[in-house]
Amino acid sequence: KGAERGKSRGFQPELGPSGVDALFRPPFLTSREENTVEVFKRAASGVIFVTALQTGPQAGPAALPHGPARHATGSGFVWDATGHIVTKAHVVHGADRVPVTTGDRQQYAAKLVATDPDTDVAVLRVEDPAAMAKCRPCAMGSSS
Repeated sequence: KGAERGKSRGFQPELGPSGVDALFRPPFLTSREENTVEVFKRAASGVIFVTALQTGPQAGPAALPHGPARHATGSGFVWDATGHIVTKAHVVHGADRVPVTTGDRQQYAAKLVATDPDTDVAVLRVEDPAAMAKCRPCAMGSSS
């Protein structure tokens, strides 16, 4: 009996999945986290990557007539099915060209429609909105 005292009969530590099972097991999420994931999934097809290119003369004291191209990047979202995209005005300020990239890595030319520097909002329009058929406009909420 004394020899058996050191043995832990019947005790099996509860181990989580290991190996491949552990890699593909979804992590535990709270209901708030699950809600956030769902919001991202629903909005993802309407999120756009904006690149602003300025190839003309640069402003400033050390400006060269044909200096290096300036570029800025930011995000935006599809506003409507006619190809309007909302982004930040400071991103596209002074840009000569504004290519936009969708989540499936397709790139389209866009034109600046309007800016409001006071609110830092800019509106772009994709020149060929039919090409962006996979992009869904983001649902708009109300603060009231």
